[in-house]
Amino acid sequence: MFSKLGLLSQCSFGNCFSLWGVVQKHKTKQLRNDEQLLLIGEKIRKARLVKGFTQSELAYECGDKDWSQISRMERGLVNFSISYLLLVAEVLEISPKDLLP
Repeated sequence: MFSKLGLLSQCSFGNCFSLWGVVQKHKTKQLRNDEQLLLIGEKIRKARLVKGFTQSELAYECGDKDWSQISRMERGLVNFSISYLLLVAEVLEISPKDLLP
């Protein structure tokens, strides 16, 4: 409605800029749960150690070039995809539900 009246000059990436330079933030839903990611990461680490894999070996088996993705997952620093979680579970030869909190 405001754009029809010429009050908004640009809307992108969750910010709307008015002609007067006032920035209004749109609230976006948080899609990341750090506590849950850390719990999943701990389970990945335990399963990896039981299998005797290093982070590099697990990453290689998952098709990654280096260990950093596995490291970030285990520390709960990255919001990874379900597809990647399924791949990690397959390589570790465990059920994906065993990696969930």
